[in-house]
Amino acid sequence: MNNNLILGAGASTPFYNPRLSTTHLTTVISDPNKWNNIVGRYTNIMGANVNMVSTQTVLQVLNSITQAHPNYNFEQIIEIYDKISSFNFDPRLNSKILHDILRLYGATAPNIANHVWDCVPFLFRQLITEEVADLHANYKVASYINLSQLQTNFVASISNGQSINIFTLNYDEIILDAIQNLNFVTGFNAQGRFDVSTFFAAAKTISFPHGHSRFSFDDDGILFHANSQTANKYRLNHIGANNRTQTRYLTDSSYAYSFNTFISTGQQKEPTFDVNPYSTYYQKFASDCLKANKIYVVGYSFSDPHFNRMLLNFLKISPSNKIVIVDFLQGQVSIVAEYMNQDSLIYKIFNQLGVTSLPMHANAQNYRYQQQEQDLNNNGFAEIYPQIVLYKNGYDNFLNQFNRINI
Repeated sequence: MNNNLILGAGASTPFYNPRLSTTHLTTVISDPNKWNNIVGRYTNIMGANVNMVSTQTVLQVLNSITQAHPNYNFEQIIEIYDKISSFNFDPRLNSKILHDILRLYGATAPNIANHVWDCVPFLFRQLITEEVADLHANYKVASYINLSQLQTNFVASISNGQSINIFTLNYDEIILDAIQNLNFVTGFNAQGRFDVSTFFAAAKTISFPHGHSRFSFDDDGILFHANSQTANKYRLNHIGANNRTQTRYLTDSSYAYSFNTFISTGQQKEPTFDVNPYSTYYQKFASDCLKANKIYVVGYSFSDPHFNRMLLNFLKISPSNKIVIVDFLQGQVSIVAEYMNQDSLIYKIFNQLGVTSLPMHANAQNYRYQQQEQDLNNNGFAEIYPQIVLYKNGYDNFLNQFNRINI
């Protein structure tokens, strides 16, 4: 039997205080003090006369975005900046599809020194990875060592004697701490460069499809560093290099320039599929879904269509295949009520995994799997729909209970 493990943002929340969450990162990228600090360091490296948009202008745009869309998270905010920066990088006719659309509606990009935006998406991403590194170095919860050992035990249990791919969507180092003695293969060699053949040949691998705080990106591709703090320093210090080690912060694509290099954020992550190791990660995940019998999904919001489609296909391959979802749902859960709320996790699970209507008893009053709903509330977990198991009490409790509940 083969297993896969997907780690979403919720898999990191128990390990730091303050919690590493979407809300926390949205606050970080909106902090004027952090912007002044990072722009100061950037201009020290590039020179005081470097052409770039002012911090004040960056923050003015941020204020306009949040006023118009107060519920936007950091990925949605960064997506807007990415598109602004792409257009300003090369606003010429026929340069990109997006740029031509913007020109059609009268958009202009003044060619002046204080209107250069191309560094801004890089600085957003650098702010994120620096925050992640700071949390890991200075803000672990008091029980971190114990929680990490429990995560080690969980991963060891589901990988014992079988192939497994950990597919982490997170930028932090939590899972790397947990698996350091479990013989997982990253695919990166001693020089920090990715080796496709080594990665595909390994039985136990870890993938970083949204990038990682240990990554930097240069003319030779992704470079994997010993830790996040080293990577952050290297990445920023090499932004002004004049050789192959210069930090690259954009790649080409037909619609718009992509700024997803060392980490992927925003709303369009697909252009990274053209770059290794990201293309290899997706290829392996698709392949592993064909061979797996069970996929554990921890703290994942089901908001990435490219993953959701592979999970749906996985369920269709065999009726014995199961997805075990670990998350936190507070209080008593009514499946019917959750299904009627399009913002709820259960609605998203059903919607993305092919449940097009809620199965009801003949009287149309009660959920057909009412006993499973009771089990979910009484025991904290249940198979709420054929092939879909939900654990509702959070990842920290799951790690404590995994060996006893055996799901």
